[in-house]
Amino acid sequence: MNEIITYEKVLEYWKNKNFPKNFDDLLHHYLEIKLELFKSDFEIKDLHRWLDQVLFSIEIGMKRDEKKFEKFYKFFKSLLGERWKIKI
Repeated sequence: MNEIITYEKVLEYWKNKNFPKNFDDLLHHYLEIKLELFKSDFEIKDLHRWLDQVLFSIEIGMKRDEKKFEKFYKFFKSLLGERWKIKI
């Protein structure tokens, strides 16, 4: 996939409720990268902010296509041990 999406674009699309055709694929790719980074040796400087952005993106994905984004939801839910609340 050559196209990428940033959290800022995810937030913008969500606020405007104007999603591009390939939004779900872009969001899935974005979350795949975030998951790889989280499982790797990379240091995440502001973990709370980073995690808020990832969890918010997962919530958007779950509302759009639960089956497609379920693996991200399950991974972070098992990691956190509970349901989360996000501040935007």
